Order: sequence, then structure tokens, then C-alpha cells
Amino acid sequence: MQLLVALTTVPVMLGLVIESASTVGIPTVIGSSGRPRSGRVVHYNGGPLTWGSHANCRAQVRQMHAYHRARGWAGIGYHLLICYHGTVLTGRGIYRVGAHAPGANTSHVGVQFMLGGSQRPSASQLAAFVALAAWLAGRGVRASVTGHRDWVSTSCPGDNLYRRVRSGDWGNGDSGDGPAPAPTFSYWTVAGVRVPTGNPWLLRGMRGTPVLRLQEALLKWRPSLLPKYGADGGFGPETEAAVKAMQRAMGISVDGVYGTESAAELRRALSSAKPPSKPQPDRLVVDGRLGELTAKAVQRALDVKADGVWGPVTVRAMQLRCGLRGRAVDGILGPQTTRAVQRWCGLTGRAVDGVWPSIRAVSTRGLVTFNGTVVSETTKALQRTVNNGRF
Repeated sequence: MQLLVALTTVPVMLGLVIESASTVGIPTVIGSSGRPRSGRVVHYNGGPLTWGSHANCRAQVRQMHAYHRARGWAGIGYHLLICYHGTVLTGRGIYRVGAHAPGANTSHVGVQFMLGGSQRPSASQLAAFVALAAWLAGRGVRASVTGHRDWVSTSCPGDNLYRRVRSGDWGNGDSGDGPAPAPTFSYWTVAGVRVPTGNPWLLRGMRGTPVLRLQEALLKWRPSLLPKYGADGGFGPETEAAVKAMQRAMGISVDGVYGTESAAELRRALSSAKPPSKPQPDRLVVDGRLGELTAKAVQRALDVKADGVWGPVTVRAMQLRCGLRGRAVDGILGPQTTRAVQRWCGLTGRAVDGVWPSIRAVSTRGLVTFNGTVVSETTKALQRTVNNGRF
């Protein structure tokens, strides 16, 4: 029994499963060595957490570790955490000094229920907490249970959990393992877009409006991000890569999870961003002919590589600039995109017909071939819009 925590994922007793720090994906040694044995201190997250696959639970623990590191601590302050599925995830482990409650860090084991706000513990979490007590008792940890608010002025661990701390009732009570209540997301309005505050976190596998708002904010910061799917409301590999690119550029922990630290940096970047200056010497001749000079000017306005070749990256950026979203952001310059460009450039009525005579052909790979001899009203409108700094 003494070796169980050192393993990766192990059933311990009474159905309890404990995952090691290495399985979770955080360092196996955090802080100084210690032997907290006087009891347990119960915590929660404060803000609600998003639930999904167990991989999300591990990702959120990694995000907590990064957040605590940013506060100047050695790493995640809790000794153990219990996720919604009833698995115990190792933070610092029970042989280190904690950083979870002043006055209790060296004496008590800090246990966080991975929930927050008005979220209630699942039956699996409560059962795991009871089984964990027996496991800890076998390692000399006393049965005493206190709440974080017993040690310092705080709302933690929330009223629901604190009632259980006071009553000692860790049975099912009013909780269950049914669908988890949806967390409430909050936003800042910065530079004309709504930026999620990062609490709750957003991470791979999630879908919905909060993810869409994050994608729109990322594209506002750097239009070349999300080249394949754009702002489609799904947190997939492309959005995860975009979040990592932002984290790398901001000099913060790169984990692909959009939390409070990432949100603060994105907000700061959007708040301080200055509109790009429009180079006056490159004003276009409004002749209606679509060629390399017009293509490069459009690409500079879109903040993509100005090589004069229109391909999927340029077209996606143009689609986003002209207000298309979701599946319409496909990198293909077709009638729908042409109509969006026509409307964006001020054309109305029958002029918004989805026909662009200056485009000779679009390959299956999305490469656009120009017909430089054709004069087009759509091209004239585009040239005027670029010259006026409105594209």
C-alpha cells in the first residue's frame, strides 16, 4: 500500500482511484518535503469549472499548476484534487508542504473538489472523499475535516461543501451524477470584440458561444490564426494550436488551455494594439483590373503574407474580414464570398450578384487565377475600400 501513489493510475480501496502527478502531467516534486498529518482542509475552485472527458480534468489541474506558478508559488498548492468523475488527482502529494491555507500548509492535507460557483459535488466525488479518508488514515492522517474559510477569510469551499464540513454528511444528499449544470461565462468588451475572462476555462473538446467569442478575439489579435476552420465555435486542434501560439507570444505557460492568465494577456494585447498604419505610397489606381499590386495591397490590409498570390490563407482572412463565419470560412473564393466582398465594399442591389469577372478560375486547392484584362466594378469597389483604409 505504501507504493500505490507512485504508480500511474491505481485502484486503492473502496473503488478509489488515485492518479499520480506524472499521469496528470505536472512535476512529481513541488515545494519542500513535509508530512501534513493533522487532518484535511476542503477547498473548491471559486469560479465554476467545465466538465467533460477526464482528459479535461487533467488539463484543468495543469492549468491550476501554471496559475499557481504565476503567483510565485512552487506550483499547484493543493495536495490532492477530486474531479467530477470521482478520480483523485495528485497535486503536491501528501509528502510535501502545501500552499492552500495559511496556518495549515505544513499540518493539513489540502483537498480540492474540482467545482466552483453554485456547482454541486457529484455522488462520485463524495464517495471518493469518503474512501480517501480511509486511505489517508492508513498513512497517519487524522480524520479532522475543516474548510478553507476556517483558516482565513474566504468564501471557499462554498456554502454547499461547507455545510457538509460542519455536519460531517458526505453521503449522496442532494447530489447526483446526472448532467452537470452549465457554468456561467463572463466577458470583457475590448477592441470591439467580447473576450472571455478565462473563468471558467476553455479547452479542447468544448463547443459553443464562449469558444466562438475566444476565436473571434484571437482573430482580432492576429487575423492569420485559425486558417482552416476560422471562428466555428469548436475548440479543436486548430484552436488549441492558436491558444498555444498566443501563450508563446505572450511569454506565459504554453498548455493550450485558455484560463485567467491567458485571458488577461489577450485582453492586454487587444487593449494596447494600435491600428496598423496604411502606407500612403501604395495607393491603388482604381482601374477595376485585379492584378498583383491589388492583391498585395489587400493582403497587407488583412495582415497576411503579401506575396500577390491569393490562396486559402488570404481568402479565409478575407472571408472573416467581410463577416463570414463557421463553414462559410472555407478558403474558397466562390459566389458566397464574392457577395460578402461586394457588400463589404459598399455595393448594393443588383451589384451584389456573386459574380467577379476579374477572377478567371479557382483551383481545387483554393488558388485564385486573375484575369488582368477584365475591368470589374467589384474590383473597383475593392480598390477604393483598400485606399480608404476600410478593408
